[in-house]
Amino acid sequence: PGYFGCNQIKYVKAIAATVEQSTAKIQSSGYRFRPIGEKGNNKQPSMWRMPVKSWIVDAQALSDSRYRIQGVAFSGERGVSKVEYSLDGEHWQDAEFYGPDLGVHAWRVFQATVEIPDGQSIVYTRAIDTQGDIQPKNRVENERGYGNNSWLDHRFNIRNNGMIVEDDAVVTDVSEETVAAGKQVYQESVPSCGTCHTLDDAGSLGQVGPNLNELQPDATRVERAVTNGVGAMPAFGESLTPKQIKDLSAYVADAARK
Repeated sequence: PGYFGCNQIKYVKAIAATVEQSTAKIQSSGYRFRPIGEKGNNKQPSMWRMPVKSWIVDAQALSDSRYRIQGVAFSGERGVSKVEYSLDGEHWQDAEFYGPDLGVHAWRVFQATVEIPDGQSIVYTRAIDTQGDIQPKNRVENERGYGNNSWLDHRFNIRNNGMIVEDDAVVTDVSEETVAAGKQVYQESVPSCGTCHTLDDAGSLGQVGPNLNELQPDATRVERAVTNGVGAMPAFGESLTPKQIKDLSAYVADAARK
């Protein structure tokens, strides 16, 4: 955990502990951190532990100028101690972690409420790990572009879709039929949403994902997350039908604000 998966053997017939790295081509020259244009060799650094990194995955409009941003952060096997955000790349403010801390090998989810001035649309984030390493501004140029954890490259461009969140949730009327159908998807999907999430109405106490009672997401946000995935949550756009996703999203938004 915490190391690039490219170094892991895909089909295991035997496992051996060795003093030296494997002489297989993919290990000896394939996944090497090397200057642009140079061939790989075993004298160059291997792609090993994942560096400290973060990025924004979503933004909700709370008003014409205020947004709630959410993102994820990670740092190999060390864990993340802090995440900051900035509108200009010079002045930084603290974001806050939410959801459970599952240990150094797990992604941390963070959020912040941001005031966006007129004409501004870009938000940057940078993470700091438990050993004091700070996510860098610029990427380290290398052949194939491995290990890019630049906060400049991972900037988030906010595009207002015109939807304003009222009282932390978009309030819409949801039919009883939709609520029932969405609740069924929540409880019976594979894996069940309750495996990861807490939602009182559904009787679920999952501790992996955000507590939906506290997060109170609107239906649009839920639909986007379910369809495309977010953070450690996989995408369900192919395993659920569009109607199931719509029903589920409406149900979660309605149940979370009760």
